[in-house]
Amino acid sequence: MIAKRRILLVDDEPDFVAGARTSLEQAGYEVRTARLGRLAWEIVREEKVDLVLLDVNLPDLNGIDLCKRIRMDIHLCGLPVIMVTLKTSLSDVLQGFASGATEYLAKPVRQEDLLTHVRRLAGEAPEHS
Repeated sequence: MIAKRRILLVDDEPDFVAGARTSLEQAGYEVRTARLGRLAWEIVREEKVDLVLLDVNLPDLNGIDLCKRIRMDIHLCGLPVIMVTLKTSLSDVLQGFASGATEYLAKPVRQEDLLTHVRRLAGEAPEHS
């Protein structure tokens, strides 16, 4: 049996987490969640994670700083990070990419669009209807 790809979903908004988790799990991913940046940092350092979905606005360690930490770690620097956030001004987007984000998606994001980005970065072919 092929191991499921593990996604770390880092967001403090319960409705977004519930919807994204359901979509990802239905698509065959294993989903780990964290609502705090510091907890997410512990998870990426201690567990095998294939991709991170990361909000910028978090109650403690924000997504920009967490992404920078990931990029500075020799063992994690290649980990795909998709920022999914309400912060959508040009300066926010540029700051996200400058911190090392692989992609930057604006909320609200359609679950189908989110899955398309996740599948591509996880190295999987998109599903055809």
